[in-house]
Amino acid sequence: MTQTKTKKTTKLTSVLPPVRCTEDEKKKITLRAQEAGLNLSQYIRSMALNGKITIKQSDADFDTIFQLKKIGVNLNQHAKLINSTGALSSDLNRTLLKIEQLIDQLLK
Repeated sequence: MTQTKTKKTTKLTSVLPPVRCTEDEKKKITLRAQEAGLNLSQYIRSMALNGKITIKQSDADFDTIFQLKKIGVNLNQHAKLINSTGALSSDLNRTLLKIEQLIDQLLK
């Protein structure tokens, strides 16, 4: 005879410990919750229970990292050329400009 296992589910209630904060703190907490991809309740619970939130990276972050890696490879090729011939290429300036643009995007 086999037994069927029942899953015990925990229902979240509206019971919330009182937390007092300033309006500025509330704005910061709400912003951090949005950055983490969580709603305010999920964020507060996670911080209270775990003390750590991992912020999800967007597709734009992955694309930027991928582009930076490509530029790094290109820059390395130019460095090898400079070290072997002593000549600077005009492509190097374009590569450096791309790096600056990508860094600016990351800092926005």
